[in-house]
Amino acid sequence: MRLQASVRDRSRGLRGPQGDGITPEERADFDEKVDAAAASAALAESAAGPTYATVSAGEAATAVGHTFAVDNGDSTVTIYLRTSGGSTAQRTLATTAALAAPSGAALIGSLQAGAGAVARPLEDVLRDTVNAKDHGAVADGVTSSYAKILSALAVNGTVDITGGGTYNVDGEPGGGGVFIKTTGSLVGDYQTTLETIVYNSRPITVDSSGAMPHDISLRHLVVKNNPNNTNDWAPIWVCSKGGLILGNHTKQSYFGMTVCFSFYNDKAERRPSEIRVIANQSQGNGSAFEIFSNKNSVLVGNVAYKDGAKAALHGYRITGYGEERPAPGVDLKNYGVAGAGNSANNYGNGISLQAGVFAHAHAGYALTDCTNGIRTTTNISSLENQSKWNVFTAIAISGGDNGLYLEKTEKHIFSDLAISKQNFYGIAAMLASSPATYGTGKYNRISGLVSDYTGVGDAVRIETSNGRWDLTVADINAAAAAGVRVSGSFNVITITGGGFASTNQAFLTVTGNNNIIMIASDDIARTFGEIYISGSDNTLIVNQSRAGGNSDGRVIVTGNNNILQGHCNLFSLSGSGNDYTGIVGGKSRGLISGTTDASGDILVTHGLNTSHNSTGYVMAANASGTAFAVCQVHTKTSTTAKVRFFDAAGAALANTAVAAEWRAEIYG
Repeated sequence: MRLQASVRDRSRGLRGPQGDGITPEERADFDEKVDAAAASAALAESAAGPTYATVSAGEAATAVGHTFAVDNGDSTVTIYLRTSGGSTAQRTLATTAALAAPSGAALIGSLQAGAGAVARPLEDVLRDTVNAKDHGAVADGVTSSYAKILSALAVNGTVDITGGGTYNVDGEPGGGGVFIKTTGSLVGDYQTTLETIVYNSRPITVDSSGAMPHDISLRHLVVKNNPNNTNDWAPIWVCSKGGLILGNHTKQSYFGMTVCFSFYNDKAERRPSEIRVIANQSQGNGSAFEIFSNKNSVLVGNVAYKDGAKAALHGYRITGYGEERPAPGVDLKNYGVAGAGNSANNYGNGISLQAGVFAHAHAGYALTDCTNGIRTTTNISSLENQSKWNVFTAIAISGGDNGLYLEKTEKHIFSDLAISKQNFYGIAAMLASSPATYGTGKYNRISGLVSDYTGVGDAVRIETSNGRWDLTVADINAAAAAGVRVSGSFNVITITGGGFASTNQAFLTVTGNNNIIMIASDDIARTFGEIYISGSDNTLIVNQSRAGGNSDGRVIVTGNNNILQGHCNLFSLSGSGNDYTGIVGGKSRGLISGTTDASGDILVTHGLNTSHNSTGYVMAANASGTAFAVCQVHTKTSTTAKVRFFDAAGAALANTAVAAEWRAEIYG
């Protein structure tokens, strides 16, 4: 493009500060700007114009004032302005071929918005993350891509698994698929799947035979095992020191997600620690989440959900080993883990608390339609490695066979439970068959609600000892064996409840010994004894509704040396050494002031609680004054007794004004 004289000429028509024109200095400045604008236009035009191999060739073919390009041989061209004395280089530009080359992004700048942003080559910006496709992975469900993903991880440790489709990550048979041995991040879009298509193996494994992996991150991935996987190969298997497992979805045929001690490492400390397992979803026929020999990790906001037939194993399996496994001196206790806001549906056990678990805190779980909501069990024979010191609180359990099923475990807290619609036990604390090996189930603290029970067992069954229980038991169906059955000893138990529909079983049955039980209940259908006590040396404080008269609130006692206090109707008493004096109507006293009949008797209404089939009670009277020295109680009935008065010689005092005091107590 030639600079046009008319542009300069038009400038002479401008008026300057002096009125008729502009000063020479202003004219020179204006001309310079016009030349620059013209040159810029020429550069823009020449970018699409002729390109020459050399400067001399361009000068020979170009008129003065025009521009030409010279190919530099490196996918760039330099723009020259033809002058009368030759040419002047203006700038070097990248060609389309240069931008399309692998290094093309290095030729483009990038600046983020906002004050303080720093310009960087676009190549640097793009290399902040690596996509699996950048290293040749193909999401067609066929092409083996695990090595490609590992290659991408080796670049900067963060790989995007995005764009849809399925990556085949089959490694070696029984191997680890994408095997992360140091550190790294896999970041998905919740639409792209990593799957072992053929081999029975794990799609993602984090572990090492050397130094433990650290600070891994697995986020928003969909991970799936092949349909034939029935072994212990979870789609995600992690052993790392530090890490985030966030928002993933494991679709598996058996196990789902496992955070477990190293199978490859022979170090003394091989437990994963400081792992955050947050907002993941897992489903399958085995276990959804396994927390195996962890240390100081968290489990928050996860979902274990199984459609169709009930899964065979666990929503959350929490377990560990003692110091005897896998080798002496190796500590594999599961220690110091916290969980909150997790749910499980349709599993064998919503939560399975097994051996070697210590100092856990779990809160806010919802466990529905599982065979057992929470079950504790163990298979380790060393008592010191049985699980203990764990807290489970604010847990809702509904449906299934058993709500809370405790076996072979002690020193736990289960509090604020809401258990409903169970088919066998609402809560069962079972005594182990070998307490010297597995523990006696002592020293647990349990509180909560058991209601709307639909089963045929006991709503609550307590076989264990030395526990502290605080229960509300309500609306129990007619087929139940008992509302609460206590066969353990040395427990302290408080019970409130009612709505017990069974007419064949007692609401509270106590066959154990040395328990302290406080109960308040009403609306009990059974009239033949709402409370049955066959154990000995128990203390019961009762407040049973007696709205139905003598047929309501009945207690049967066949054991010995029990103490019964409160409000109830004593129905059948056959034990010995029992103390009923604390029952309302269990003891009474009064004064006699009147005239004896012809036999020397005065009839006394004692008011004792004797609406039962054994009217055993003791009654004594002491005469007042000197006219009569002796009085004797005889002819006792369930409501009255006669007191006969005698003079000093032993003769009955007929038709005589007398005074005395009397006292009566039920005995057992």
